[in-house]
Amino acid sequence: MDKIIKNTGIFFVIALLVSSMFMPVYSDNDYSDTKKWDKICETYKSYEENKASCDAYAQYLKDKGKELDKEIADLKKNINDITGSIKEDEKIITETAIKIEDINEEIAGYKREIAVLENDIVRLDDQIAERQLTIDEKTETANNYMVSVQPNTRLNAFVEFIFGATDFADVSRRVEGMNMINNKNQENIRELNEQKLVLEEEKVETEFKKKSVNTLITRQEERLAYQEELRAISQERVRILRAQYQEVLNAQKAAEEEKKLAASYISNIGSIHVDTSVGGLLKPIQNGSYWISARPWYYSGGAKHLGVDLAASIGTALVAPANGIVIATYGSCPTYGSLSSGCGMGYGNYIVMIVSANNTTYGVLYAHLQNGGVNVGVGQTISQGQVIGRVGSSGGSTGPHLHVELFYLGSASVSEAYNNWYNGARNIQFGLGGSQSPSEYSNRCEVKGMIAPCRINSASYWGF
Repeated sequence: MDKIIKNTGIFFVIALLVSSMFMPVYSDNDYSDTKKWDKICETYKSYEENKASCDAYAQYLKDKGKELDKEIADLKKNINDITGSIKEDEKIITETAIKIEDINEEIAGYKREIAVLENDIVRLDDQIAERQLTIDEKTETANNYMVSVQPNTRLNAFVEFIFGATDFADVSRRVEGMNMINNKNQENIRELNEQKLVLEEEKVETEFKKKSVNTLITRQEERLAYQEELRAISQERVRILRAQYQEVLNAQKAAEEEKKLAASYISNIGSIHVDTSVGGLLKPIQNGSYWISARPWYYSGGAKHLGVDLAASIGTALVAPANGIVIATYGSCPTYGSLSSGCGMGYGNYIVMIVSANNTTYGVLYAHLQNGGVNVGVGQTISQGQVIGRVGSSGGSTGPHLHVELFYLGSASVSEAYNNWYNGARNIQFGLGGSQSPSEYSNRCEVKGMIAPCRINSASYWGF
């Protein structure tokens, strides 16, 4: 019996040792606070002091990455075998959109830090080179001095210098002075070498920190890719789930698009004069990066889409494309919406304006703005290039972007075009039909010709 127990104990110990070979090895530290450990491990000195923990932290991050890869793979595998609530998936879409914004901001911050570190490295290289040049000059001076006092090379000069003394005390002072000069030269060289060593150590530290920040950027880009893939999967899940009642949604949207806006009449419209802008309509985003996420006339999935979408960070400034007047606004939607959100008729926070450029009048719609990002009001005149709003993701939106639609209103003045709009359709679509309207296609300028009013392909107009 004792033998069996003993053998069982040995087997258990061996099994434990073998299993430990295949388990992640971390220290007792909690690595979930990544910001804390990034800070600890980003400098060379701190890394050396915490090498075991920093190496374990790196392994922890690698294992977490594998877990996320598996999660994405499982979601992809089961994407068509789903049941559930659209609201749950739309919540994921909104949360990932916010995380994507935060990660992009962090990446931008890290890249700015890299630029500073690179400048520091150049500065340190220059200082090290300057120190080395001075060291070389001082060394040469000291060597020349030593040569000058060697008896076998400059004996006569040395003797003349010593015997030129007036008395023994003067001889002593001259010899002592020569020794002091030599010692001072050597001391200067030692100090310069010490300064150079400090600079070289600082350079090593700076280069290590640059490497650490680059590692952070790589990790954040991996997080960004994960969030974007998770959002795409959730969007696909929503598309599948909502297919069963898409006709109901389309009918609701069609009714909203045709509805007249409850906008008060601009009583002084007759006295408002707008000077036409020169050079055509400005692009809505003049400062800040963006990319085109959708174009007229369809989304990549096939659904109709009547404007151009400029994907940009929350809060990116939007400018007036030309001189004109604001005719309708809405600003009560939260910054982040969802695919099924009907806030602002699905357009979220928006600005509708009539503007004039090169003696041609246009209607313009900016949609999905940030909460608090509608910076103008109805009846307000606007100037080309003036900041009038901020990018958001409100209404029927799954990520930060500006949705822009353009309408050709012909050669009428801004006030005439406004009266035509107010007394006519008075809706966001300028009476040209929304995405669910059967008349929308025939009201495109490229179909009916440039006969006012008609809808312009906004992407083509701006060359997107």
